[in-house]
Amino acid sequence: MVEIPLMTLENMAKYIEMSEFQLDFDEFSSSSLIRQMNWHLEMGNAVVRIEISEKVKNSNFLAITCTTQKRYLSRQTEVLDLLNHLNVGFEFSRTLSPRGEFSLQYYGFYPVLAKWPQETFDTLLSNVLLSFEESYRALEEHPAYASSPVPQV
Repeated sequence: MVEIPLMTLENMAKYIEMSEFQLDFDEFSSSSLIRQMNWHLEMGNAVVRIEISEKVKNSNFLAITCTTQKRYLSRQTEVLDLLNHLNVGFEFSRTLSPRGEFSLQYYGFYPVLAKWPQETFDTLLSNVLLSFEESYRALEEHPAYASSPVPQV
């Protein structure tokens, strides 16, 4: 019988290392794991952040956040309308930060020491990234929502 790995920080770190995505450690401690990568898409650059915390009220907390480096300050109302539409019809949360950056977030709570095979993590991460890419493309390709890049401060 094949033993299924548990959702632990050590196993998640291994999964991230073995994933097809190039991620570099930003921070690692005994209570949380945060990894971040830059992601270059045809629509523009983005940042992907993965955070795992153990034992948040007897749960493991997993957050995956993708954020554009492009800002949409000049068309906030129109962008928020599109994001609200996408939030109704699709999984994951889409938001616009006060600085005008579009983000897609996944948050999940799992029982401590839940069985968590690599295939589960790979599927989840791939779905988050694909959903972000589709939403970013919709934002950029729709004439009412496209904007010119705002210089980064």
